[in-house]
This record gives sequence, C-alpha cells and structure tokens, in this order.
Amino acid sequence: PAIMTQNALNAISGTGTERFADFVDQMLTFHENWRDFFTDRVLKGELMTSAEFEKIPAFEYETWTLSDAFKSAIGPAIGLALFVLILGAWSSRRYARYPVV
Repeated sequence: PAIMTQNALNAISGTGTERFADFVDQMLTFHENWRDFFTDRVLKGELMTSAEFEKIPAFEYETWTLSDAFKSAIGPAIGLALFVLILGAWSSRRYARYPVV
C-alpha cells in the first residue's frame, strides 16, 4: 500500500517515472537535433553567420496534459482503493464476529 500511494502521489505531482522517462526521451531527441545542427558545420569547417544563430535548436519541454497525468495516476490510485476496500470488507466481517464480553 505504501508503494502504491507513493506511485499515485508521484504521478499526480508530476515526478513519476513515466513523466521522467518522457522528459529524458524529449531531451535525447533535442540533443540529437543539436548535435546534427553543429556536426555538419564543424566537419565542413564552415563559420556560422549571424542569421544562423537564430536557427540554433532550443529545447522546449512539452508538458503533459491533465489527461496524461490522470492516466498515469489512475492505476496506482485504483490499486490502493481496491486494497482499502478489500481490507475494509475483511476487517468489518471480522469485527462483526468479535465476541464482546
């Protein structure tokens, strides 16, 4: 239950593993574009012009939408809710049979 709670809270807050993996994928794609932009010029020995400075790739992180965050959080939240319901049902049945003297 503790790990399910932590996973749900991480997903809701935007610090979950799926969101981090998405960030890393976007960063690697940007790095490849950045490297490709400069590699051709370096290998050809070309100097950059002032107009080319505006064409240098810039990293822009595409954040998750609310529905993406919800999809990421719903699995752990449902797992936790099921655990609580099952434990609650089991304990209420046990409590109902508890002999009071």
